[in-house]
Amino acid sequence: MATAVKLTVAIDTVTEPATLALFAGDEPLLVHQVFGARMVLAELGNFLSRASAEATRAGEPISLVAVSVGPGGFSGSRIGVAAAKSFAKARGTQVLVFDHQEALAHAAAAQAGREPPMVVLGDARRGQWHMLPLGELGSFSETLDVPECERRLELLGSCRVVACSESIAAKLAAFASVELVAEAYNRLAGATLGAYLADLAERREPIVPELVEVRYVREYEAVAKFPPRDGG
Repeated sequence: MATAVKLTVAIDTVTEPATLALFAGDEPLLVHQVFGARMVLAELGNFLSRASAEATRAGEPISLVAVSVGPGGFSGSRIGVAAAKSFAKARGTQVLVFDHQEALAHAAAAQAGREPPMVVLGDARRGQWHMLPLGELGSFSETLDVPECERRLELLGSCRVVACSESIAAKLAAFASVELVAEAYNRLAGATLGAYLADLAERREPIVPELVEVRYVREYEAVAKFPPRDGG
């Protein structure tokens, strides 16, 4: 008897464009990218209805809901997490949380290769960046002062940088060892996201919807607590 392919709903609304997707294993069945917070609110419910209908047609239940818990804007993070929790609870399934910048790093690596080392930098405002070097699967970004990020980049030496804002790209222009990767967000859709989530699901245990909270927002907003992993 053939093994049923698991269906996963993916929700990443922490930045623009928001990415909404349905995967069968790592294969995309539905992928929708949305610009603007108001459009996310309008489209999220419609997408989840379409995903449910697609699962019914496929004859398989949605077995997992994957949601980005940051880093990003407070409103977008809360919208995505709330939708994922409600949808997963209604379907009696669990939630796989992931870091938006790690997903970006894996998407860029899938296109460009993993050499030399790759780092993703996002703007946390007020003199800070969110920083994530591509490393062990399941890592989370750190929020650091810009000088500390620059110091770490110098220690890394030659590396590829996914700069998630024009201001970061401009500031890093003086780093001869850094290659700026343009249009990073366009890579976070389709098969690359599906492959990343499929790999992550094998390494990280999903959690019940009630435990899912926003992990990263801009540093001047309230930062919610996140449940310990691996019993820590």
